[in-house]
Amino acid sequence: MLLIAIPKSASTSLAVTIAKIGGLKCSLGIPKKEGDVNSKGFKTIQKKHDNMIARSPAFIHQIIKGRKTLFKEHLLPTKDHLETLDKYKGNIVILLRDPEHALDSYKRVGCKITKGLEKDLNDFHNKYMWWASNKKNAIVIYYKDLVLNYVPTIKRILKHYKIEHKKIIGLLKRKFTKVGIDRLKHPEKYKEMTELSDKHIEILKEEYNKEEENENNI
Repeated sequence: MLLIAIPKSASTSLAVTIAKIGGLKCSLGIPKKEGDVNSKGFKTIQKKHDNMIARSPAFIHQIIKGRKTLFKEHLLPTKDHLETLDKYKGNIVILLRDPEHALDSYKRVGCKITKGLEKDLNDFHNKYMWWASNKKNAIVIYYKDLVLNYVPTIKRILKHYKIEHKKIIGLLKRKFTKVGIDRLKHPEKYKEMTELSDKHIEILKEEYNKEEENENNI
């Protein structure tokens, strides 16, 4: 099974959560090894991730058709990759995040923001939105929905992958940046920000307070 994700979208947390719910093995991106080559284009973002490389049709076919392992890949939407995805019709989930918010996440870990990185993130987002728009075997999940509407979103993913499960658990390995934690603890300081409404802040605060209980049924 294949989970394609834009970087900085909580894809690792989502992948390990799905794997635990479904009793699956989980691969979090196979690093570049000798003989691997970069994809055409997307030069800036490939420098920041050693598992963003050109994947062969055989590799993509293998990870799509497998039913015992969930593969998380930052698979770039190059012409070759998209043509391969068109050929193999296994169910695919694409996790996307607003490119501006992804850039903010890069900033918070000290990465230099360039026009090249901004363009690569926008192209990743827009090309997969376009590609998935008429595909019955692919669904797009947004980071915002994963955070703010977790239960219906995770159920939608499980249904698409046809994963049988007995219970839903909370998102594992949840990571809050210093900014995110401060926003939850002191929402009054963020009243002018448009990204999160008051209702969203309350939802996030509740999720934060329940973090230690994320193994329980929801």
